[in-house]
Amino acid sequence: MSPLRPLVRRVALPLVWLALGAAAFGQDAEQATGQQTGPVADAAAAAAAQPPVVKVELYSDAPLDDLESALDLVTLAIGAPYDEREARRTLRNLDASGIAAEAELWTREEPDGLVVIVAVWTNVKVESVEILGEDRGISNDAIRRELVVTAGEPLLEDRVLRSVYRLQDRYRSEGYFEASVRSRVAVDFERKRAKVAFAVVAGPRARIRAVAMEGTLGPFTPAQLVAALRARPEEPYRQSTVRDDAERLRRWLHEQEYRQAEVELASERYDSEADAVDLAYHVDVHGRVTLTLEGAELRTLRRKGLLPFLGDEGYDEAVVLQAVARITRYYQEKGHYRVQVEHREEKRGEDVHLTIVVRPGRVYTLRSVGFTGNEGVAASQLSALMTTTEKRALVAGSGRLVDEILGADLENIRSYYALSGWTQAKVGPPEVREENGADLALGVPVVEGPRSRVVELVLDGVRSLDVGELRKALPLQSGGPFHPRLLDEALDLVRSRYEAEGYPYAQVSARTDWNEEHTLVDVTLSVIEGPQQVAANVIVRGNRQTATGVVRMLAGIVRGEPISRRRLLEVQRNLYRVGVFSRVDVTLAPAGDSLRRRDVVVEVEEGRNQRVAYGLGYDSEEGVGGLASYSHSNLLGRALHFQADARASRRTQRFRLLLEQPWGGRWPGAINYLLYKESERRTTFQVDQRGAQAELARGRNRVRYSLFTDYRQVELGAGDERLDLSELPLIEQRAFQDIKILSLVPRVVWDDRDDPIDPHRGSQVIAQAKYAIPVREVAEEHFFELFGQLVHYWDLRRIGVVAASVRAGGIEPLGNQPVSIAERFFAGGRTTNRAYDRDLLGIPGETLIAGKPIGGKGLLLLNLDYRFRLVGGLGGTVFVDAGNVWADWRDMRVSQIKPGAGLGVRYLTPIGPLRVEVGWKLDREHGEPKSAVLVSFGNAF
Repeated sequence: MSPLRPLVRRVALPLVWLALGAAAFGQDAEQATGQQTGPVADAAAAAAAQPPVVKVELYSDAPLDDLESALDLVTLAIGAPYDEREARRTLRNLDASGIAAEAELWTREEPDGLVVIVAVWTNVKVESVEILGEDRGISNDAIRRELVVTAGEPLLEDRVLRSVYRLQDRYRSEGYFEASVRSRVAVDFERKRAKVAFAVVAGPRARIRAVAMEGTLGPFTPAQLVAALRARPEEPYRQSTVRDDAERLRRWLHEQEYRQAEVELASERYDSEADAVDLAYHVDVHGRVTLTLEGAELRTLRRKGLLPFLGDEGYDEAVVLQAVARITRYYQEKGHYRVQVEHREEKRGEDVHLTIVVRPGRVYTLRSVGFTGNEGVAASQLSALMTTTEKRALVAGSGRLVDEILGADLENIRSYYALSGWTQAKVGPPEVREENGADLALGVPVVEGPRSRVVELVLDGVRSLDVGELRKALPLQSGGPFHPRLLDEALDLVRSRYEAEGYPYAQVSARTDWNEEHTLVDVTLSVIEGPQQVAANVIVRGNRQTATGVVRMLAGIVRGEPISRRRLLEVQRNLYRVGVFSRVDVTLAPAGDSLRRRDVVVEVEEGRNQRVAYGLGYDSEEGVGGLASYSHSNLLGRALHFQADARASRRTQRFRLLLEQPWGGRWPGAINYLLYKESERRTTFQVDQRGAQAELARGRNRVRYSLFTDYRQVELGAGDERLDLSELPLIEQRAFQDIKILSLVPRVVWDDRDDPIDPHRGSQVIAQAKYAIPVREVAEEHFFELFGQLVHYWDLRRIGVVAASVRAGGIEPLGNQPVSIAERFFAGGRTTNRAYDRDLLGIPGETLIAGKPIGGKGLLLLNLDYRFRLVGGLGGTVFVDAGNVWADWRDMRVSQIKPGAGLGVRYLTPIGPLRVEVGWKLDREHGEPKSAVLVSFGNAF
């Protein structure tokens, strides 16, 4: 037998231990298709001439955490000829994965081929990071944020030292100048594992002994200035507070009308013997700035932010001119186009007295906007580019002429002309004429000049992209306008398309051939594609609890797929979305022998995966209630989210076990499982049910699709008020019997709201169907249900938000069995019609029997909210609700819709608004209460 001979070797750290374990594995050889020429073909031919690989052995000096994942890093294939490029790739993979401190690759000749031996001297990995010491001074979370040593990563001396220095700096910034931070590293050389500990002794915290005020203090005493600070004598020292105090004191001086004041921190001196800090601030108060305002109300201008020098910006000439511009725009927006705003300064020493005179003049209305000289572009097209418009009925803001807005409009028209080929077009200056005293007519002169056009657009060298699709997407087109910006955009688009397809080295250039008049041009876009970059191996680093295979599956990168920066960012977002990792970096490993096949390195850091939550609350419908839950976001290291929760109140008890699987094998989405047991007491019945659900879900951008099946056993009992079933038809009496139901529910949700808790703009659409499937002796219910909801939000900025909702549903029985009362629609209450108590909205004699609800099979609800802010998180609501519940969806009538209106207050918390609302019925039936008072949590819709 021939001796072993080393072929490739890479050394990163000194040799630590001898090989302990071995494993053998096999993998199918990759099949290559097509023909190649040149150096690539020569290399392929040389590789083909090598003897085949018959066996691969992996040796390690310490047990590997995930042997299968380590074997995946070996790219030499059983049965394929030995390829030295793949040998080097194998060693690069081992290095990039963080497994190997040193690796060598050897071969041993056998009669039928080569045995490849991979020897790995593993890195010492950090097993745990501890914080020791009882006298820590600051919280564990704050300490850990400063550490750059991470469990699961290779042990690096540089990171340990940087962690010590960062902790020392943090302690000094908190006033612990004598703090001691020492690192301790215990290495188990047999297991190649290290336990890192940081021993912390905070020591005494320094206090502020004296605060000196230097410079020109004006009329103020040092004591008055010190009183405006947060870092005062005898207070604990904190660096951030001390430095923020300079700005805090400056703002305080501005409030005292010394708006030219300047403040800076001059010095910080630490006395180690007294454990105290002496501070000094340099202050130049300068003179007072007083204001006289004529022709306008000071309170109004200040509230609208039109006098910036009265805020935190200080006082100088630029800020005064800014105030004049803001006031001018404000009055022009109100129709005072000829407003005059004058200012003058009077200086007495360092004191400044500013006088602003506002002469609003009369109110004008813009009645017409016209263009002259626009031969190539229709006036209607130019008008569409302008915010400035003549007076239009029901259009807020129209009919007002504002110079600042008009200037932006004219610049917009100039840009449009330039991008349309008229690069020398001149727009303006505008002409404003007064007509009939209070009316204005705006004229905009245009001189278009010559137009530049593309005669022919040629794409040269495009081989790997669809030329037709690429040509359609370009901003430059044959026969279309020419502008240098359009050419730059075309070049950028071609480059981005190539980059997205894995051609990062593609070179795209342009050549232009003009006619003598420089009005017609032929454009040629030349492309040198270069090699396509595809994914080779996915190397996972940093995972301690999550299985490497799971990380690869969640990343979703397929070997051989084009790889680009956009794709790497998409993988990074997907991994973050799972909720397991606190940090994710997805990069390409350094290129080796091939620019085409690139290894992808996924480096993760796992976050806290277990949480316990609990709470108490009150609801006008449920009474006092509480909840408790436990969740684990990475069960068994498989990225499975497990949650157990319980909720209980006077009316409802709910217990759930939820398992969410973010990957589903061949299913490109999540699979969720749910076991539950619920009990709920309603007005006319009590429902006790237990069941199970399985759901397939997939989200893409703003859309989420799901399909779930649900099986429940439902037991019905008496509710708050006993219902005389003898008053109901016989078939309706059967709706109060215990049932078993098996249903299939597809659902689509489209959501582009800006915030799910406190939305201000956007929409949400929900479309859902339910089919109850009868199965002999397993499920009796047989019906089909459709339900849809549309919610939209309009952001009115400072004055609030308008929210509107439309909900509709229908149930169609498909057999002799009536639809159970537990499956019917009910309305009335905090989330439907707030003028009615829970479930009490309905049609007498149909869905209300003697004033008691029995539900219906047709539902229509309309809601309109105006939500506005009062103070801080406190806001108000004015609402109008309307709708009803019908016994049959075919009998739904607009004339039977019951309206209600009301108002309320809401306090926004981090997890949703707390609401107190009062609703009044606008179409009250005899005997119904006039109003309903509701206390609830969360949005009404």
